[in-house]
Amino acid sequence: MTLLSVPIIDLAPYFAGTAEGKAEVARQVDEACRSIGFLVITHHGIPAELIARVSALSRRFFDLPLAEKRKVDRPREDAVRGYSAVGEEGLSYSLEEAAPGDLKESFSIGPSNVPDDDYHRGPAAGPHFEPNSWPPIEGFREAYEGYFEAMSDLSRSMMRIFALGLSLPETFFDDKIDEHISMFRVLSYPPQREAPLPGQLRAGAHSDYGSSPSCCPTTRACRCSTRRASGSTCRRSRVAWSSTSPTS
Repeated sequence: MTLLSVPIIDLAPYFAGTAEGKAEVARQVDEACRSIGFLVITHHGIPAELIARVSALSRRFFDLPLAEKRKVDRPREDAVRGYSAVGEEGLSYSLEEAAPGDLKESFSIGPSNVPDDDYHRGPAAGPHFEPNSWPPIEGFREAYEGYFEAMSDLSRSMMRIFALGLSLPETFFDDKIDEHISMFRVLSYPPQREAPLPGQLRAGAHSDYGSSPSCCPTTRACRCSTRRASGSTCRRSRVAWSSTSPTS
């Protein structure tokens, strides 16, 4: 069956641990991935209090003067860490399409407490394990690191669901993602004071990187948007678009 809208999938039956529940969730996820390529999940296990705390702290950060945010600028051009100002990124380049810089700002972190070994620090590691930068906001680092770990656990569960959907052993991907290079990014879309340049978007059309990108939509920070005022927008084909709304 070809899905015409992004499905909402309840993960509770998977986390309940029964073979039947896991199989049903895996079937739904498999259908979504093969048919439309996007899905919305509920009962994912990420505490609402943690999401709210990260969102509030993110707003505090983005409300700082630009000079203060610049103190935690990305440490090198190819490292997705720290602060990136409005117009400094162009996501459309991931599709090899040139466009003016995106009308958004962001703050990014990666894994913390990275081992000092060749895998994490050697030449092949590139910028993927660059140290995180932290603004001097009370509780900011603790909340972000807690959210990163919670999302890492959820991503591992999603990979296990993918494995079941592919008729593989449930833990097939575990030893392939145990030293991951995941990133957590919070985006802010400040009010526009000027008309955009031709072809300029809040976040350009792009193909996400990695095996399991996740987006937590809200009304301001922590939002992924290309055409709508809230939620996320994804392209099903060259001419059809679907929108999603926040869930818990």
